[in-house]
Amino acid sequence: MKVLALVVLVIAISGLEAGVVKRDAQDPLQQITDIFQGISKTLQEKFANAEIPSQTQELGAKIQAHGETISASIQKWIEEMVALSKEKLS
Repeated sequence: MKVLALVVLVIAISGLEAGVVKRDAQDPLQQITDIFQGISKTLQEKFANAEIPSQTQELGAKIQAHGETISASIQKWIEEMVALSKEKLS
């Protein structure tokens, strides 16, 4: 009887811990998104407030496009990792 109670207790505790992990799994993705959005906003403000030759503006657009591509790739990778962790915890 004590063994059964111990098994039930362990299952209940592991279920609670899995719930905590699932709720925290979304936070890193949001943090990275916020970081990239902040960087993008800062760069836009700096470029908007200064007079920049057309070559520099073109280069800035290319860098921004690459940054968005990298951001999307990182976001996709993190989403895949979150999905895998959810599968493992389920």
